[in-house]
Amino acid sequence: MEDFTDTVFRRVVAQSGRPDLWFTEFLRVDVATWAGETPSRLRFEATERPIIAQVWGRNADEFEPACTAIERLGFDGIDINMGCAVRKILRTGAGAALIGNEPLASGIIAAARRGTSLPISVKTRLADDWAGTSRWCRFLFDQGIAALTVHARRVADTFSGHADWRRIAQIVRIQHAAGTRCAVIGNGDVRNRAHALRLAEHTGVDGVMVGRGAVQNPAFFARLSEVSPASRAERIANLISHARVYRTTWGNRRKVRVFRKYVGSHIHGYPGWRSDTKRLYGAESYEEFFAVAETISREAMT
Repeated sequence: MEDFTDTVFRRVVAQSGRPDLWFTEFLRVDVATWAGETPSRLRFEATERPIIAQVWGRNADEFEPACTAIERLGFDGIDINMGCAVRKILRTGAGAALIGNEPLASGIIAAARRGTSLPISVKTRLADDWAGTSRWCRFLFDQGIAALTVHARRVADTFSGHADWRRIAQIVRIQHAAGTRCAVIGNGDVRNRAHALRLAEHTGVDGVMVGRGAVQNPAFFARLSEVSPASRAERIANLISHARVYRTTWGNRRKVRVFRKYVGSHIHGYPGWRSDTKRLYGAESYEEFFAVAETISREAMT
């Protein structure tokens, strides 16, 4: 997820349990070929593999060199985002604006394939009607992609309402009828690991993608038998550990006010968490943040 699931967050999640496959935050495709330092959204460590680089754009000519550059960085695959419904992305003609634009979408996929030998996948979402969705998914299956991830909301829904996993099950049936080897991955409103397993069983998908569920709970992927409610002290300790690695990795490029968005991920839910959040959000430097967090930690252990 943009500006959240960076290399540091992925490593934090992996401390309690890791998914079978990681995806990066999505990156505008032309940025992958910029000279100089590797873009921050494409940074990863070997322990994060297998990992897929996710890119977005609408200019097919930019995908070939970008995919070549991404392969050189050591990624295990490339995912093309054709499902983002954020208005600023839609206005560029990219993301979910590509749904139904078969000539451009096929050109983008073909260009990506020319630039790399890595598997190419696509992430999309439901069109605004079922006829459009079924036609679009059939078209994507015909492109020979390795996997299709479908967010179970319509373009018009953005992130409101509820994900419609009944449509995901229907897309799986389309995939079976097409006889394609393309994997189908469902996405949207996955509450916890047990819920993900139930969705996979009921719909027949090959995999379940988790975004906001992991953002809200970094221990999302822990085995069910290992999950126990974390105490206030444990959550604050995890937050401090995350902040230290974050500061070491990004230095002055990402101030503490950027890191503060992770506070809720770690401490949401226990009695008094709102008060602790307010105190932590008042910190204007890492030094002040660590001092406040250490104070809360001492309070939690008394």
